[in-house]
Amino acid sequence: MASRSRWTRFERAAVGLGVVGMVTAVLAIRSAAVPTLGRLSTDRPLILSIQVGSPEIGYQTGDDQLARWAAEAWERALQGRLMFRPGSPEDAQITLEWTGGTTGRFGDMRPVLVRGRRGAVLRIRPRTSGFGAEVDRRAAEDPLFRASVVYLTCLHELGHALGLSHTDDQRDIMVDFSTVSQASVFFEHYRQQLESVDHIAAHSGLSANDLRRIRSLYDVGG
Repeated sequence: MASRSRWTRFERAAVGLGVVGMVTAVLAIRSAAVPTLGRLSTDRPLILSIQVGSPEIGYQTGDDQLARWAAEAWERALQGRLMFRPGSPEDAQITLEWTGGTTGRFGDMRPVLVRGRRGAVLRIRPRTSGFGAEVDRRAAEDPLFRASVVYLTCLHELGHALGLSHTDDQRDIMVDFSTVSQASVFFEHYRQQLESVDHIAAHSGLSANDLRRIRSLYDVGG
């Protein structure tokens, strides 16, 4: 199922516009919606391959751990109904790659078929610059803000891979931002819950609505 990628507002870049000495971030293009894919098969563990990135594209030591924490957050949300297992790219139903693309998207998800089973390729941009003045400034001055952006992007794209569509609720990880200003506020709110990068493992970033939707999709009670 070589479906073409569909870029979302969460993934699009900001375009800086100088207005009376201030920089206002706006989205360049309103994007198409991510297709509703339905849930993944849960009859066996889901193979997840997290690729190694390069410093040349902004990848930092520990970014792979941020991606694993994002996968573990969805595992906990599903209360054991779906489990990720590490594996090779050849066997992986979900592959997470790091991209140095200059399109300005935080990340994207492309649905694929892997040995007859629906899967996905995720591409995450680890270089957190070029998204508007406020995001750029905070990421440059605060490593925890930068880690928050990378983690939450992994969490969002994994949500799409699992079958979730966007919402309009600013509390949800699956929110579809209409402006980069909204994205900056969202990232900052999450960042303020952290005292160190290790605290990300205990702060899933999933809202009550995210939990309700994923549990409903996978028929998980409670």
